[in-house]
Amino acid sequence: MNKKNELIGIGWFAASLFLFLLLFFGLLAGPELGVAGSAIKRIFFYIFGYASFIVPVLFGFLGYYSFNKNEPKKP
Repeated sequence: MNKKNELIGIGWFAASLFLFLLLFFGLLAGPELGVAGSAIKRIFFYIFGYASFIVPVLFGFLGYYSFNKNEPKKP
């Protein structure tokens, strides 16, 4: 397996987890997030509304598929 694909997959997983936790705890905590977290939460909810929880799921799928990308085998 290609190391580059593994690193990209791990990056997408990390972004997915970070964004999901930010959105989920942003609903619970309100303005107690930091400046960057609060801004990201407001932008996502302004653009997507509650459908913004789909974005981390899509990032997770991207991570899964890029992590498990199989290279063609040489004959």
